[in-house]
Amino acid sequence: MKTYLLLVILASAMPAFAQSAQRQTGAPGAVKATTRVLPDGSKATNIVNPDKREATETVTDASGKVTKKTWFSLDERDFTTGAVHYDAKGNIRYKEAFKRDGADRITATYLYSKNDQLLGHRIFNYDAKGNITGIDDYDAKGNLIPANNPTQGKSKRRR
Repeated sequence: MKTYLLLVILASAMPAFAQSAQRQTGAPGAVKATTRVLPDGSKATNIVNPDKREATETVTDASGKVTKKTWFSLDERDFTTGAVHYDAKGNIRYKEAFKRDGADRITATYLYSKNDQLLGHRIFNYDAKGNITGIDDYDAKGNLIPANNPTQGKSKRRR
């Protein structure tokens, strides 16, 4: 059951730039920073550093206190390849690796503990237009996790 909860949390864990197949833009080598104000008053600040092949997202509450942070590795095209998720105290919560298809869409995420033990994985299914049509969650042994609670939004978990 813990794996299922972790996979549900993951649905909203990736910032928009990590989910997208869009390359980061700007002057070559330029560090790009953006901040979004979230509905609850918290802020998500994304910093992309193409020279270091990394990006970070730091979420702070309305008073400016860090609530979580995610570090992303980037490939030579500035697409995300993996992430390390931290709690408010800087402790690793979990790690993940992304698999992409020929259209650069994330087709799978593999979740690992802070000690690199496989926790499970998530498979994203797309239609011909590139929209997510289903999400399948698997535990560490590769068993499909039953979809008792569909994810929110447009995509639906397969049953």
